[in-house]
Amino acid sequence: MSGEEKRRRPAPSATPWDGAGDGELSPAERIVRDCHRDMYRYRHAGAGLVGEADFFNDYDRDACPRCGSPAIEGNGRDANGVRRWRCLSCGRAFNPATGTVFDGRKLPVADWTEFLLEVFSYGSLAGAARSGRRSATTPPYWLAKLLAVLEGVQEGAVLAGRVEIDEMMYPLPLADQPRMPDGSKVPGGFSKGKHCIGIGCDGSGAAVFADEGLGKTSGARTLAAFGGHVARGSTLVHDMENGHNRLVRELGLRSERHNSKLIKRLPDPC
Repeated sequence: MSGEEKRRRPAPSATPWDGAGDGELSPAERIVRDCHRDMYRYRHAGAGLVGEADFFNDYDRDACPRCGSPAIEGNGRDANGVRRWRCLSCGRAFNPATGTVFDGRKLPVADWTEFLLEVFSYGSLAGAARSGRRSATTPPYWLAKLLAVLEGVQEGAVLAGRVEIDEMMYPLPLADQPRMPDGSKVPGGFSKGKHCIGIGCDGSGAAVFADEGLGKTSGARTLAAFGGHVARGSTLVHDMENGHNRLVRELGLRSERHNSKLIKRLPDPC
């Protein structure tokens, strides 16, 4: 990569490690300091990294993201070369990032991309803070911003044809585990302290994710999660979970049940 390609906004003038002189540190401590300092400076380089303008400018706007009006006109570019538009109806300006997780960004897109990969890989927020050399309060804020942008995005999604559904149990932090008044664990099995995440997909590649609350799923919760997202007459491919039966009955689905204890022993070609 050339020096021009690495160009970005000036790094912060100081980091928490700049005060320590080499004479005060051992060779091992200097290696750790330099590695951590270089990564800190990269992570906090700002949003002007070369190549980001091309990333954003590839996304064209055909309507105002604030009022929805198609009456818009070009309004130049910002200091990083990213295009801007102005709405002729509401008069407000916007750019390709407006209304997305990148809105108001002060960090490189690569940082956001890495954070999204960690979230979708079920990495912890504490781990994301450590790997990104960030405050422990930053990843929760980013996650809240991500969920706000995605809110309602699945409302119109409908799975059809051969539809597969399953659930995944996602453990709560120990501090959030439900407890009895005396402090003991809530009886009822391992799932009481876990979120039930319902996942559905079809042959077209469409997918739906739903938080079904704490504990094992039920007929009512499965119906609430997928009732508006599965087309009537489809074939439901699922395991032996009894909570799926109500969804089959209510939507008139063809049921294709598989014993998960047998399936998990099969080789996975992927």
